[in-house]
Amino acid sequence: MASFSTYKCVLAWACLALAAAAPAAPAVGGDGSGVFSAATAATATPAAVLTTAARVRLAASETYFEGMNQELAMDKVGAAGVPELLKLLADPAFERKDNVVAMLAYLGDDDQTEQALEQALGTLNPGKTDAEDRALLLVPHALGHMAQRGNERALRSLLAMTTDDSSVPADVADQALFGLALSHDARATERLLALATATAPAPAKLQHAQDRATVALDLAEPGQVPPEMLARVAEFQEMRQAEALARSRRYDQAVDNYLMAFREHITVSAEERTPDTAATAAATTTAATTTATAAAA
Repeated sequence: MASFSTYKCVLAWACLALAAAAPAAPAVGGDGSGVFSAATAATATPAAVLTTAARVRLAASETYFEGMNQELAMDKVGAAGVPELLKLLADPAFERKDNVVAMLAYLGDDDQTEQALEQALGTLNPGKTDAEDRALLLVPHALGHMAQRGNERALRSLLAMTTDDSSVPADVADQALFGLALSHDARATERLLALATATAPAPAKLQHAQDRATVALDLAEPGQVPPEMLARVAEFQEMRQAEALARSRRYDQAVDNYLMAFREHITVSAEERTPDTAATAAATTTAATTTATAAAA
């Protein structure tokens, strides 16, 4: 009777023979054929030998804990990868469309990218996943970066989003205000100033248009404002600071009056009290006396 070790040897050789006879797994080709897994590609295939499509898909599938920026987008994908990003944006099965939109913000410049982003506003499903929700809200920011690089269609799209004629959801229209601030364009700054100062009617869907536009302008730095708009934006920001200071002072004074009127402070004499405080204190004393008398009765 054969020993147990003999059976193990036979089994091992059988496994090797089956592995040798098995067909090779389909590879990812330049035409996109075959099966691709971002997880297995990262461990089994050196990045240097990945096709452009596989490399872009892998980069767009990663998690970027510190966000996306120009340098990272160029390093991971580069301008040559934009066509592949557009394919992923249109692919219903690809999940990390938020990464795709964030990368296009720094890499996409042509009208084809702008059109793809506009189309995405109608195809992205924010209720599907958190990533899809983020992708939808990032579209106006991507258009703002593209407008900053001179894409006229992107700027016109953002301006249109902040009108009553726009069909985009309200939260996307809100983000369009920040997209306008990113564009560094005089027309965009003009629109933000008009909304922030309420000199132009805000779209009905933008219930907080004045606050949003104000925040967008407050965040703008001198280098991000068109030269011809610098004086007006500076004047607006100074006005905002003055209003904030005045509100702060009024609040502090109200707090002081409250404390003086309602706390028992035996060191404050009648002469040191303001007429309003003295009157309040007298009324409080009268009320307390009345209450005590009623209780005694």
